[in-house]
Amino acid sequence: MKRHWIFFKSDFKFLDKPTAVTTIRTDQAAPVSKGYYTIDGRKLQQMPTQPGIYIIDGKKVLVK
Repeated sequence: MKRHWIFFKSDFKFLDKPTAVTTIRTDQAAPVSKGYYTIDGRKLQQMPTQPGIYIIDGKKVLVK
C-alpha cells in the first residue's frame, strides 16, 4: 500500500493578548420541556416504571 503525504503551507500569527468569551447574556431562560424522557432524549408517553435514569419535567431523576 502506497502512502501519499500532502503538505500545506500555512502561516500562523500569534496575537499579543489572549482572546476568550468572557460573558454570555441571554434575555430569556431556556424553556423546560414538560413530560417524561429517557436519558438519551426519547419522549415517553407515561411515567417510567423500569429502573433507570430519566428526565422528568426537566430534572434528572433516578427511578429504582
